[in-house]
Amino acid sequence: MEKYLMILTIFALFLPAIAFGQIQVTVATDQDSYLPGDPVTIYITAHNPTDQMIDLWWPSSCQAAYFIDSYDVMLDVTCFMTITEMHLLPGASHTWELTHHPYQYVLTPGVHSVVGRVLDYEISAPLHIVVETGNLVQVPGDYPTIQEALDGADFGDTVLVAPGIYSESVTFPSRDVVLGSHFLTTGDAWYIDQTVIQGMGGSVVSFNDFYSRAGELVGFTITGGIGSVLNFQGEIGAFGGGICIRDASPTIRHNKIVENHTPTDCSGRGGGIAILGLSEPLIINNEITNNSTIGDCDWINYFGGGIWVDQYSFPVIGGSLDHANIIMDNEADSGWQLYRFGEGIEINAQYNYFGNCPPAELEIFPINQFDVSNCLDQSLSIEPEIVEQEDAMLFQNHPNPFNPNTTISFQLEHPSNVNLSVYNQAGQLVETLFSGHLSPGPRHTVWQADQVGSGVYFYRLTTDRGVLTRRAILIK
Repeated sequence: MEKYLMILTIFALFLPAIAFGQIQVTVATDQDSYLPGDPVTIYITAHNPTDQMIDLWWPSSCQAAYFIDSYDVMLDVTCFMTITEMHLLPGASHTWELTHHPYQYVLTPGVHSVVGRVLDYEISAPLHIVVETGNLVQVPGDYPTIQEALDGADFGDTVLVAPGIYSESVTFPSRDVVLGSHFLTTGDAWYIDQTVIQGMGGSVVSFNDFYSRAGELVGFTITGGIGSVLNFQGEIGAFGGGICIRDASPTIRHNKIVENHTPTDCSGRGGGIAILGLSEPLIINNEITNNSTIGDCDWINYFGGGIWVDQYSFPVIGGSLDHANIIMDNEADSGWQLYRFGEGIEINAQYNYFGNCPPAELEIFPINQFDVSNCLDQSLSIEPEIVEQEDAMLFQNHPNPFNPNTTISFQLEHPSNVNLSVYNQAGQLVETLFSGHLSPGPRHTVWQADQVGSGVYFYRLTTDRGVLTRRAILIK
């Protein structure tokens, strides 16, 4: 196992006192290093350097507070409020003790700043906290299965999975762990197709009691799930064929969530993904297609073929052009692509690719619970001819749509002369990506489309035995 020390390191326990008017404020912590996920005790001290008594009043605001990372946007603030008046005698100090818990705002790898404040007096030079990279855990190098690797992973670790088919259903630990294929380290979409988690009962991937988007699922094909059987408001049903998220807020990105089903007798929710409890996951850059929630009941009781969300959860699904999901060809009685149970805060589902734009109400239900503005239509009028070959495979580029770079992958079964070129809709050559002789095996190349405009392009693989063509969509 390749090890990296993962600790919280405090640059300075005590900063020099800085005067704001009459009060000096300092910030300190209870120790100089922490294990990830440990609570951090923060001490904020107000000092009176004058020879006169200072009265402090706080009729409605915090006496003392700290802010993590950004005072302006207040990513996290904890206040101390018990009394409304204090007299600081000449030369006297008062210290407030506040505890930062991981569920408030998880300190992810990187540099974080802590700013202390007493009323309107704040320290200008923040206390810096560094969170270093965690352990790298490899499957199958360190553990034979994904679940064993997740169980053995510590807070902040990365579990890196080699290509292959993993027949198991996995549950994330209740701590920040990144689970990724080699797409995570290479950006090569070939690994998404070649690293498959094949469900073996229940949901393929489950998240429970998981607080932070710093926990990630990246770069897999998720397939073969049948959902977790849960009691939801007195009704037993199957939830989340591919992924079930309960009281959790992970990041789900760059996955193919395909051919999952919730086939219970009379209650199915979320063929691809189900989100319930107090969950706020980030779902971006995924292909969520050909999932279903269907059964034998004669009445409408199967909801959210692609994604099902309860009224208490508030995910972000897409949200920007760079984060667009493809959500198409899913099946349910209602909400073929997206379904919201009950009413809650409108969900940001902008910039996703549905079969139609704007999508019909049967596809997105109820339509007033999802902001699907700026949706883009994946179906196009020009379809390229694709010639099948037994000795070569040309994979769909990823991401697609893209801007400005995309990875094109292909595989040869025999040695061959190869030409890989890109053409526009008029059939004109745009760029030759490769021309030469290659031995058998997988190949990957990146098309950098900085010099061409938005539109539909076709990339063509020519070998000694035939031609394969696929379509790429560039949106700038």
